[in-house]
Amino acid sequence: MAGEESPMAGEQTLLAGEQTPMAGEESPLAGEQTPLAGEKSPMAGEESRLAGEESPLAGEQTPLAGEESPLAGEESPLAGEQALQGSFLLFHAAVLPGYTITYFYLRGRAEPFRLLLSDQGQPWTEDVVSARSWLQGQYDKTPLLFGQLPRLRDGDFALFQTSAILRYLGRKHDLCGSNMQEAAHIDMVTDGVEDVRVKYSKLLYENYEEGREDYCKNLPNLLKPFESLLSKNNTGAGFIVGPKISFADYTLLSLLLDHLELDQCCLQSLPLLEAYVQRMCARPQIAAYLKTEEYKKRPVKVNLDE
Repeated sequence: MAGEESPMAGEQTLLAGEQTPMAGEESPLAGEQTPLAGEKSPMAGEESRLAGEESPLAGEQTPLAGEESPLAGEESPLAGEQALQGSFLLFHAAVLPGYTITYFYLRGRAEPFRLLLSDQGQPWTEDVVSARSWLQGQYDKTPLLFGQLPRLRDGDFALFQTSAILRYLGRKHDLCGSNMQEAAHIDMVTDGVEDVRVKYSKLLYENYEEGREDYCKNLPNLLKPFESLLSKNNTGAGFIVGPKISFADYTLLSLLLDHLELDQCCLQSLPLLEAYVQRMCARPQIAAYLKTEEYKKRPVKVNLDE
């Protein structure tokens, strides 16, 4: 949905340490700008319905939505309960100082931001947009530069477009690599993730029942480039680019988690990626976030009835 993923109307969640699509959202699946009308998302039909939302890839109600994240053995904080020194707090407030994510009640394209912020120990507020109000034209899109979601506010500063938001957060939190070559590879991985998101979003919103089996059969081919990149970086035992974590790791993790809900066995033929997900999910702040009720309940596919 060209615009963003559909959030539970009215719920704002501040999760410190915390990509379907609704019209107007950049497609969180594969393709930054959602399949909603007004977005670049390659999901036919998707753009028209939710113009203005970046299509949610990792955030849509997957076929396995509700499954526990691949973080076995972590202590899971209760929703609304303070965890990790008060990092996770549930708020029903207006705009608060700091980061605010405006999106649908959905993982989708906003999920990489949440993973990044949670891992970096940064609190944020969720400004949830109702999918129904968006589709019925009741939501005021005037403040939205491209008529799409997600939007990130950092205090008074507002930013749109998923990749731009990721790069902004990457620069701000030193997640852009150590040199020009690493920075270029980080951008390359991020764009590669987008390509897969587009295909994933198209499956979810256009041809899920008939296309799921063929999609899952071809999935290893779609993910193989990332396996290859891992093998060339510290023999696959570290991050996707360089010796330090980057914003590309968060968007790749979001993509892989979504696909694991689609098919729990999708990484069996890709051992480096399988181990990569386990390592990333074992990082304390990410592990705690993935255990929260807010994460578990947030769907991978937008609910058009909310």
